[in-house]
Order: sequence, then C-alpha cells, then structure tokens
Amino acid sequence: MASKGKEQYTLTVPLDASGVEDFQPEQGVRVAAISRDGSALVRQVKFDKSGRGQASFTFREKPGHLKIVVGPAEASTEDLQGMQTISQELSARLWRDDVVNLPAIAISSYYWHWWRRWCRTFTVRGRVVCPDGRPVPGATVRAFDVDRWWWWCSKQQVGTAVTDAHGIFEMKFRWCCGWWPWYWWRLRHWHLEPELAEQIVPELQKVFPREQIPQPTPQPDFAQFASLLADEGTLADRPVGPIEPARLDNIRDALVTKLPLNPALAQLRLWPWFPWYPWWDCTPDLIFQVTQVCGGTTKVIVDEGCGDTRFNVPTESTVTLVAHDACCIEPDNTPDGNCVVLSMVCSTVMNQIHGNPGAPAGPAGYTTFNHRPFGGNVLISGQFGNLAQADYYKFQSAPAGSPAFTDLPAGSMLGISRQYWGPKLGTSDPAD
Repeated sequence: MASKGKEQYTLTVPLDASGVEDFQPEQGVRVAAISRDGSALVRQVKFDKSGRGQASFTFREKPGHLKIVVGPAEASTEDLQGMQTISQELSARLWRDDVVNLPAIAISSYYWHWWRRWCRTFTVRGRVVCPDGRPVPGATVRAFDVDRWWWWCSKQQVGTAVTDAHGIFEMKFRWCCGWWPWYWWRLRHWHLEPELAEQIVPELQKVFPREQIPQPTPQPDFAQFASLLADEGTLADRPVGPIEPARLDNIRDALVTKLPLNPALAQLRLWPWFPWYPWWDCTPDLIFQVTQVCGGTTKVIVDEGCGDTRFNVPTESTVTLVAHDACCIEPDNTPDGNCVVLSMVCSTVMNQIHGNPGAPAGPAGYTTFNHRPFGGNVLISGQFGNLAQADYYKFQSAPAGSPAFTDLPAGSMLGISRQYWGPKLGTSDPAD
C-alpha cells in the first residue's frame, strides 16, 4: 500500500517466495522503482523463514507511473531492466488515493534459482610490463566491458586494481547476465570506432553493391539503414509496451531484414543491428587501461580500444599488459647493488609518512604521530632484490632531547635481522 504524509508518499511492495523449492532465506533480492524518466530508487530485501519480505519507497512528490522490478541482490539498476527479472507496472492513477493496495509479487522457483546462477564473480590476474619485460609497479589497472553495435562502441568499467612491486595485479568483479530488451542500445553511451567502420563499410558494399552505404555518425541511428531496408518496408516505431519474448518468432519476419551470411562481419562480433531483437550477454568482453603517476602527472601507459577486445572471458583469466610510455623506464643513475622499496615502518604504511617538510628535523612539531621520528627497534617491511623498483632512504639518529639528526656512521648498521617470505631459492617448495 502507499500512504501520503506531509509532502511525502510511501510505497510498500510485498514479496512472496514461500512457494520456492529449497528456499534459503539468506538469499536476498533487489527491488527497483523506476519512473518514466529513467530515475530509480533501489532497495535490498531480506526474507523471513516463511519466504516473505517487503520493500519500502518514500517519495517527496507524487511519483506518477512506476515500474517495479525484482531481481537478484547483486544486480545493478541497469541489470534489473533485463528480461529475466519480474516486473509490475504501477499506474499513475492509483496515486489519487492515500492508500494503494498492491498484491504481493510472487517469486517462483524458476526465478529464484536462476538468480542464484545469474551473477558470478570473475577474477583477472596479470602483469604490467615495459616493452623489454621489466615490471611496472604502482600502476592503476582498469578493466572495461565492451559492446559493439556496428561501427559504434560502448564501454563500462567493471573493476580496478594496483600493481605490486613485480607489476602483478589481481582484480575481482561481479557480472550479471540475462536477456536484454531490443531498446537496450538506447540505455548506453556510444562512440564511433573508426577502425570498425573501416572494416564494415567495404563488406556492406559487397552485400549491397548498388546501394549508397550510410556514412558513420557519432551516435547510433536506425534511420541510417533505411535505404538498405527499403525492399522490406520502412523502419517501425518503438512499440507502446514491451514485446513478449514468445511473440518474437511470429512477428520477426515483419520487423527485421536478414543480411546474407558474411564471414568477415561475423568475425567482428557485432551486436545484431535489426531493431526488435533481444540480446543475450552472459560473459564480459574486456579491454584494459593502465595509468601511472610519473613526476606528479598521471600518464596513460596502456590504452586498449575496441579492436583489442577479449571476448567472452572465463571466470578465471590471466593477461599481460605491455606499457608503451617511457614512464616505466628506470633512471640512468641507479646505484650499484641490490635495491629495496619500503612499504611499511613500525606498522605505518609508507605513503602515510610525510615528515615535516620545510622545518628542521626534531622530535616535536609534527601534525600526527605518523610523521614523527621512529625510535628503538624499527621494523621495516618492503620488497628486496633487483626486481624491486626502489625508492632510496638513509637512516639518521639523534640523542634524546636533541633536535639535531645526523647520518649514521658507516658500518654502524650491523644489527639488522632479515626475514624472507617466498619460495626457497632453487626449489619448487611453497612459500615459507
């Protein structure tokens, strides 16, 4: 029901999963109330042991027509608009009264168990290296899911990670799949991909040798293909309401034109361009971008485009990304000997230790404890060896109460104990 308070409307959506076989109350669902302008309020719902729960929505103004959508708990708002969710239309006329009685939305066993398999965790492991094979540490790796629609391309970020001292990263993200409605392409942001256009236009000219092939435009537009579909009639307007999937086989011939089989176009993995055809996407197609901070400036050192897409990646995958920027080149004045990159001092992460720039060294006058000098037994953690991309530090000391810090004399750093974590050298034994 919906109740009206002081400039406030509240909608309660009851849910009933009591008829689900092997019901487990730990599995929640996600409920969205979507208005005609595309804005949405989303709620997470947990069920009691009897399989019942509810979602509550509050509006400052009368919301008008709403679409209530129920789907898996991990799904995004965009995911919930896929076809394998449960939806119910709420007419604007029902808001004339203070109370609107909605029947409980029943969740069947089919939806309940499908939603458990719909969203999966994907793991991508890999390395970022220079062209000569040296690792790139501290780089930010971003993964994007890519969709192609003729000569247009759309991407959405799905995960991010930072490389370690060896240039290694691991990234995990959730991915939900399902049938997307034919108007799905209107929900995405697209850009023209010239490389795709260069490959598609010559193939279209082979299929339609006597037609004028439309010139690619920055944004998708069905009207561009009107001349190619002239023999089949004109393009149809968008239907008033969603088309049931079961009706598609009966009406498809009146709505679409099938192009002759073209192996070159098939290899490009283009999303079907005929209008009213639902689209199934159950695995991500990935490209990567890598950035690194060099001299205080963030530089893009790997920038893959739609032509570099890895299609249908498995739930576990490995990649090697080769940087193209000089930022990953080591300075020429690297000192001789093994290097060390410090990551922690006395349980304090290095990037939280900034000292007191511009002031003389001393035991007082620091803004936080992280910036004060360390004393006593100092535990240092870091990456040792010639694979480390090193920052260089020196040790200083001062008598108690003295503001003057001086370098430790040569040969004084003898009481250093070291511990190693990693495989034993020359063996395949696991890490100590």
